[in-house]
Amino acid sequence: MEPRQYFITLLISLASIVTLQGQDQIGVNPPGLQWSRMITPAGSFIYPRGMDSTALRLAYRVNSAFLNDYSEVLPSGTNRTITSILQNQSAIPEGYATVGPWRQELYLTPPQNMFMGAALWKDALTTHEYRHAQQFMAYDQGWTRLYKVLFGNTGWLLSTVLNVPLWYREGDAVDSETRFTQGGRGTLPAFNMEYRTLRLNGIDYEYDKAISASNFKDFVPNMYRSGYYMTRKLRAQYGQEAWANVLDKTSQKFMQPFSRTLKEVTGEDVMGFYLDTFSELDSVWALTDTVAQVVGTRISARSDVFEKYRFPQIDGQGNLIVSHESFNDIRAFYQLKTDGCTRKLKTAGIYTSDHYNFTVENNLMTWAESAFHPRYINKTYSVIKYRDLESGTTKQISHRSKYFSPAPSKDGKLIAVVEYDEQERCAVKLVDVITKQVVRSISYYNHFLTQPRWISENELVMVSITDEGNQLVKLNLSSDIWTVLLKAYDINISKPFGYKNDIFFSSGLSGIENIYKLNPESGSITQLTNARFGAFDPFVYQDTLYFSNYDKNGYEIWQTSLQATLNKTVVFPEAPFENSLADYHNHEIIAQVDRSITVDTVYNKYFWNKLFSVAGWTPLVFPPELGIELYTLNMERSLKSTIGMNYNLNEEILQSNISLSYAKFFPIFHGTFSRRGRKILQPDPVYEVDDIPEYQTNETIVGGGVEVPLRLTQGVYRTNVGLRGDFNHHRVDELEGQPNTIEFNSTVASLTFERFRPAARRQVKSPFAQIIQAKYKYGIEEAAPSQLFVNGQLYFPGLFKTHSLNFRGAYEDNENTQPYRYLSTFKGSRGYEYYPFTSAYLISANYELPLFYPDYYIPNFLGVTRVRLNAFYDYSEGKTPDFTQLQRSAGIELLFDLRVFRAFNMDLGLQFTQVEDHVDTQRPFVFNIVVNYFELLN
Repeated sequence: MEPRQYFITLLISLASIVTLQGQDQIGVNPPGLQWSRMITPAGSFIYPRGMDSTALRLAYRVNSAFLNDYSEVLPSGTNRTITSILQNQSAIPEGYATVGPWRQELYLTPPQNMFMGAALWKDALTTHEYRHAQQFMAYDQGWTRLYKVLFGNTGWLLSTVLNVPLWYREGDAVDSETRFTQGGRGTLPAFNMEYRTLRLNGIDYEYDKAISASNFKDFVPNMYRSGYYMTRKLRAQYGQEAWANVLDKTSQKFMQPFSRTLKEVTGEDVMGFYLDTFSELDSVWALTDTVAQVVGTRISARSDVFEKYRFPQIDGQGNLIVSHESFNDIRAFYQLKTDGCTRKLKTAGIYTSDHYNFTVENNLMTWAESAFHPRYINKTYSVIKYRDLESGTTKQISHRSKYFSPAPSKDGKLIAVVEYDEQERCAVKLVDVITKQVVRSISYYNHFLTQPRWISENELVMVSITDEGNQLVKLNLSSDIWTVLLKAYDINISKPFGYKNDIFFSSGLSGIENIYKLNPESGSITQLTNARFGAFDPFVYQDTLYFSNYDKNGYEIWQTSLQATLNKTVVFPEAPFENSLADYHNHEIIAQVDRSITVDTVYNKYFWNKLFSVAGWTPLVFPPELGIELYTLNMERSLKSTIGMNYNLNEEILQSNISLSYAKFFPIFHGTFSRRGRKILQPDPVYEVDDIPEYQTNETIVGGGVEVPLRLTQGVYRTNVGLRGDFNHHRVDELEGQPNTIEFNSTVASLTFERFRPAARRQVKSPFAQIIQAKYKYGIEEAAPSQLFVNGQLYFPGLFKTHSLNFRGAYEDNENTQPYRYLSTFKGSRGYEYYPFTSAYLISANYELPLFYPDYYIPNFLGVTRVRLNAFYDYSEGKTPDFTQLQRSAGIELLFDLRVFRAFNMDLGLQFTQVEDHVDTQRPFVFNIVVNYFELLN
């Protein structure tokens, strides 16, 4: 690659404006979904028909923050309305606020593992995401307006995410959900547990490492936690409006770093403020750290990497079954032996950690996995699978369901599941294992239910969540009577398990997660463990308590006899200790949610207006083609249009293009127009790579097509298939040796296929993956050109878990009866310049491995998190009507995983290539600098 090509690649990368993944995809909802709109002072609420009460509830919450001074983040004059879209088709709990188009989307299925505490999911989610919207509002001023002029709304996004650190944005949103709802992550001892454990073990990360989005050497808690502590400290120490001042000053001054503004307000830059925050936390945690310890025996073996052993349970043969994952392994089910050895039973399917758990009863193990509609992105499911631990057979018991937390009955004939349907109705359903049919369905008023477990042949115990908080309930299946075992409090309760006449559960009652026992007859509660950092997932077998214990190395499996436990009687609820920097939770503000707003509801199907809402600019980096485009996206995400410009590195030419895509229905319809100058390169009989004959011309292409993207993910493998067909009309002007203008029509058929198994954190590539890309362009008229291009990649495990052995093959064939040639996307052997062969193929082998994890940081500039080595060999052959040319090369790449300016993740490679079949104009040894990925942290 020539120096100017390096410059162009770098320029486009640094100018990248990366939208949030999945937020600009089109065709996300089924076309038959009926929508309504509610108009409020804070903006419109668009929601599936029939969900008026939920829309009204969330509208009250957003409008309270909009109309009253609860935000404490917005500088004067920056408040603005926003469109809120409520999604009910997905089984995945998530949400986001974004600017292209300006909206927030709230996915209403609650998490089974209640990671936001005792608050109802929709309340906490709305509060969290609307705080993100307010952060965007607060930064929509000053120099951000220039970014908006240059790059549209995506310039607004770029300005915000580059200048406002992620730890502040997420920490501030967690603080908001904690103060303005009944729960929030800040109230959970498990949320504080990770940093508390590290600090009390003398592990003190420097600032740049602590805010790193990923780390390969050590476990680093995510920025939600460090950000929560730092945002709380500033408010407690400098007043509720302090953050508004910081955002205001940063946006008003050109190129003013966030850290410098923070120093103007507090006297400390971000590194100093981080140190002050954790110094204060160290004092708080030291005061509450006791000689608490777990009495018992650790079963799981220790490792040199962070690991998670969770949900210990005994099967019918007395084997201990656990879930395990680590930096080197993805999540799987294991049989854990008393000597610490493990035997893998099955890899867990794709599933969010917010729902994940499994249940063993005798010889039946049940769990849930994600399933996906093949076409519509928002249409996802939670399906139930079970495994017979005696025979080893695995079966799926539901399809296209929203079933969660499956629990088999004592006799193995039924499986109790929680269903949360698209109308937000929650019920316990009993599914027959043999027929796979629902035989009973029982709901509990408007309670959200989670984590059911059989305590007898006719009774289930589970957790329910209401406006009052968490409570422990029992369902008698003979009478359908619900009994409250532990009344609702805003203290977390999870994983209930029945043994003899008692109910065991974990809770953060004392400020540290521990195991408790409830006697339903007397109502007495006993604390069983006295963990220093946290104890979870109780299971009792033959008077032995098994549980997960948290330490600096992760989650471990411990066991202890019931007689040896703490057995301390407690009163529930005691006032829980809160690991906070200041006691200023405004729970009374919950009662101030304004329910007097005036709304206007449109009950008929809502027409999504603003068909061409400009979202901004985005880069296109698909070597050998680089480009940038302006795109528009309507609020429904069914219509997308683009106007862009591409640069082809092979021909060194620019092209402009316009496209329109409509994805309301199952296929996606495309229309395209492009106009470009061409340097049509021609093979030379002497094979001179530095002096390739070329024809200067101009080309116009008008066309359209149909695409069907399919998501066929199942189990542990992510699978995507894309089928597309296009018809194009070509007009080529001033082609040398031809009439002034030639015109012809062509058809294009393309196929993409990818199937890959997700990689663990330290694995350099997916351990198993198959990728195929094929495109055939066929000129319809006689003497019109055609082109076939096929590219395939295969990935396999290397000698060790983190290594990768992968192969790539590519083939391109151009049939020409005239000087015109299609643009080439073929990439040959490394170390060689591009040459316009008539046909060419490539076979490439790579062996990649991590060398070490330096974890080295130059503050505010650069972090080196991993160093990798890739050894490769490329064999390529190109043909023209006059000659055949081999292109063989071998070499190594030294790759550095970097974090740049605390804002970008990228890798930088030093490529050393020996060229075996070089010509006189090429050197036998070639050195290149390569960049394989470049992403903006958002």
